[in-house]
Amino acid sequence: MSIVEKIPSSVKKILFIIGLLILSGVIKVGVKEFNDYYFKPKTLVINDENLQSFIDELNKKLPYFIGSNMRMDSVELKNKTVTNKVIVLNVSTYQEVVGFRDNFDEEKKKKIYKINCSNTQLKEILNINVPIVYEYLTPEGRTITRFEITKKDCN
Repeated sequence: MSIVEKIPSSVKKILFIIGLLILSGVIKVGVKEFNDYYFKPKTLVINDENLQSFIDELNKKLPYFIGSNMRMDSVELKNKTVTNKVIVLNVSTYQEVVGFRDNFDEEKKKKIYKINCSNTQLKEILNINVPIVYEYLTPEGRTITRFEITKKDCN
């Protein structure tokens, strides 16, 4: 029996709610720190020819913990779409997954849209008509939620 299985479900629910509250704060407070680490200094102008090289450079800085309950694991370029894979730690039961998805509201998405539309390098990706997808996964790799940002979202 793992240590997680030994924790009573009532305690797990409380920890999950605390995690959601932390997530709200991380999205608000951790944005500048994340951008500073992940995207600066700017080394190139992104275009179709060097996009894969840019993605490869980003992946060298991963995994990157976003607060205590999320970890950006990888960035992929596939079918002219950039996908950011974010692992949500501390979610394993169906109820926790549904709770995270239901609490990942439009306000949190708007903050992530703002990050993408205000960051020069991410905006360059969008300007060459490459959408940026954020896929939130359980530690086991199951999709919790995903959404896409396109050039028109930043206009």
